[in-house]
Amino acid sequence: VKLVNPEMLGHVSSSITMRRSVLLFFISLAQFSPQSKAFASRSAHRFPQGLWERALASNAGGEPDDVQSKQFNFYNMENGMCPYAARTWITLLELGLPFDVIGVSPMAKEEWFLKINPKNKVPAIQNILDGTVLYESAICNEYLSDFARENDDAVPVEGEKMWKLMPIDASDRAALRLLNDHVDNDLFPAQFTFLMNKDSEKDTDMIETLERALKVLQDHLSIRGGPYLMGKEFSLADIHVLPFFLRLVVSLKHFKHYEIPKGQFSSLLKWFGLCSKRESVKAASKSEEQIIEVYQKFVDVEYEFGGLNKN
Repeated sequence: VKLVNPEMLGHVSSSITMRRSVLLFFISLAQFSPQSKAFASRSAHRFPQGLWERALASNAGGEPDDVQSKQFNFYNMENGMCPYAARTWITLLELGLPFDVIGVSPMAKEEWFLKINPKNKVPAIQNILDGTVLYESAICNEYLSDFARENDDAVPVEGEKMWKLMPIDASDRAALRLLNDHVDNDLFPAQFTFLMNKDSEKDTDMIETLERALKVLQDHLSIRGGPYLMGKEFSLADIHVLPFFLRLVVSLKHFKHYEIPKGQFSSLLKWFGLCSKRESVKAASKSEEQIIEVYQKFVDVEYEFGGLNKN
């Protein structure tokens, strides 16, 4: 096995890392079984199929008769609830790459999965043909995009700006990565901090922080001309935001009675509606009820994690 241990560029604060660990912990608690089905949970995924349960059910009696040789193993939580893994799930479907879904229960800390990802987190992907193993959603997604480009005999049409979910131009690729960095380090920390705040007197300031972060996306749509974050075509920038944006919309409406202002963020909400219609996004998304069930576990806990939330 060729293990690629990526070094993330830039500084990632300990509070961001802790926030992700806590998020994955509570998602794990929501699973139906505390023990992983491991390779018994393998299921074929060549096209968007809509529901995680349907994918798992397809292999209830062993390998389906029509399963062909897949190039990738895609490791996700057994209940499919992880928003980080949803990014890679959408990417695989958008690129049309053949893959198997393998259910994992990180709480079990199983030795076989620790060999795949020593951090014991999802997503992880494994290229069956050459042994490459990767983790961290943004890195997995760029690898899949590059893989699809390298293995396509076609070439981009002259003047085309996007190919296989990534911009062709180097400056546009850098802009996409900067936007992803904003999402990870500004937008969703603001959402989580607001969600976890127990002091209502601080809500106004936290809403302002959240809406400043949302405005960056709104302005990006305007600068790029939409309808997607990088312009006319769906890309890894949209994929990076979507699973968490869905959770932002659902969790803040339910627990904080906050809805993104339609007048102020009309383009952003239109973008979300457009992206939500894609078959890949539908396949990787969860219902409002499922999202609320997971986030209820957050709001019921009194946090004292310092930088994790600022209340």
